[in-house]
Amino acid sequence: GPSAAGSAPPRPPAAGAPAPGGPVAGGPAGPAPAGYPPGPASFPPGPTAFPPGPSAYPPGPSAYPPGPTGPAGGPGPGGGPAGGPIGADIPQAVKPGREPLLPPAEPTRAPIQRRPGVRYCTVCGTDNEPDRNLCRSCGADLAVIVPRKLPWWRRLFGGSAPAAAGDRPGKRRRSRGRAARRVFRGAVVGVLLTAVALLAFPFRGNVTSAYRKVKGMVTTQYEPIKATGASASSAARAHPASNAIDGVKDSAWAEGVRGPGVNQSLSIVLGRRVNVDRIGITPGASDNEKKYRATSRPRQIRVEFSNGRQQVITLTDTPTFQQFEVSATDVDRVRLVVIATFPGQAAQDTSIAEVEFYTKS
Repeated sequence: GPSAAGSAPPRPPAAGAPAPGGPVAGGPAGPAPAGYPPGPASFPPGPTAFPPGPSAYPPGPSAYPPGPTGPAGGPGPGGGPAGGPIGADIPQAVKPGREPLLPPAEPTRAPIQRRPGVRYCTVCGTDNEPDRNLCRSCGADLAVIVPRKLPWWRRLFGGSAPAAAGDRPGKRRRSRGRAARRVFRGAVVGVLLTAVALLAFPFRGNVTSAYRKVKGMVTTQYEPIKATGASASSAARAHPASNAIDGVKDSAWAEGVRGPGVNQSLSIVLGRRVNVDRIGITPGASDNEKKYRATSRPRQIRVEFSNGRQQVITLTDTPTFQQFEVSATDVDRVRLVVIATFPGQAAQDTSIAEVEFYTKS
């Protein structure tokens, strides 16, 4: 019903809402509801609540590439993004193709032009000066092996030259020239042997003697000479001269004069005339160290041979067998003269335990 007098006027409807009893937008105007006075058909638009502000983010690039647009600038055909159908941005499968079997050929290079007179290293390819033997880069040997020519006597008696690089000696053919050279070599050898035999037969004795002399000069083997007797200028009791040639190093000849025995001598007789090339002496009364130091020992001895040759030998002060090289030919007797001694600790009698003689075999 109508409102009472003095009451507030009725609240107008919200903006955009249909007035009571007004026509509905898009439909026919109907009668106003009962109890309300008829109002205007519509209300004018009011002010906007908020003015449009600036965008929070700047516009970015499009997610899809530009393509043909649909009618009126809408989406492209098929309903996808502007520029293509739906799914146009998904990578599609590609049918595999056949790859080439060989890589493309590299362009051929021109041959390297090397300077004349340089030595080329086959290991690293470095050029070197002509006077170098080793590579200046890698140190490899720059020497080139060239088959050398054999001397005439090797070609005549020793065969052919060594094979060159790449040659196969086992497969080389035998030529008629090689067979002829072999026959010629055999004939030459036969002639030389015959000539040597004819020339050497009349002088066989001289050849044999020369051979023995040469053998005696170069040989180093010796054989002992057996002594058959011994005598001395003096001898102590129980130490005769024969003790020096009995082969026992614990028995010795000792001179029997007062003092160290300088100029006392020991004479030894050999069983035959022979060349004496070595003398061996064991000085002192024994090869035992204590007995050796007890008596005097010879330090120097003059060796006198029956052919008139003499030689002085010097011994060391040790109880060992000492050997000396001598040179006496056609000898049957040897005399040893004491010319210097080492003093003894208990007695002054100079002693010699053993004397031996050798000749070259």
